[in-house]
Amino acid sequence: GLSPSTTYYFAIEANQVSGSNVVQGSTLSFTTLPTPPTVVTNAATSITSTSAVLNGTVNPNGNACWMQYYWGTTPSMGNFLSGANAQNGDLFVGSGSSPVSEPRTLSGLSASTTYYFAIEANQVSGSNVTVGSTLSFNTTGIPTTTLTSPANPTTAAPNSAGVTFTWTYNNQGASGAQLDYSLQVTPTGYAAYYWTGSAWTTTQTWITSSA
Repeated sequence: GLSPSTTYYFAIEANQVSGSNVVQGSTLSFTTLPTPPTVVTNAATSITSTSAVLNGTVNPNGNACWMQYYWGTTPSMGNFLSGANAQNGDLFVGSGSSPVSEPRTLSGLSASTTYYFAIEANQVSGSNVTVGSTLSFNTTGIPTTTLTSPANPTTAAPNSAGVTFTWTYNNQGASGAQLDYSLQVTPTGYAAYYWTGSAWTTTQTWITSSA
């Protein structure tokens, strides 16, 4: 039933049953620890295949403290994420008495992977460390694209300017995916290559008939 951040004094005393003597020891003192910070881990948001926003709140309860997030691909985590103006890997929260929202963006993640995280706050004095509950989230998968040959390829009659190639575009890319075509002309025909946003495919598909 003691109060936090309070100094208390004590001494031991012994007295004989007969009441003949009473002896008291020296007076010592101790100070109780300050109120620890209160933390709450909240669900991750803005989850993509490579990043997510970690969310949580910290209430310093009147005692200056730092915060960070623990995270990893196992419940034991092992990595930490703080933010700008960090000291010793932690971000200064302040010494207020109300919950403060502390979102942090975690990037460089792997697609289709489960990640675990928890918010942590420690007092500047080093007196108390509080870790919130561990939550998890799954990153999204990478969109896949099915490639087919362009349909209905035709050529116009050659002239002094060259030859015009035309075809019907097959819109079979995943939502948001970029899909372009390139033609390679050889003495025996022409080949289609496909661009998926990062590289041309190495397999050529001859477009001598509709897909």
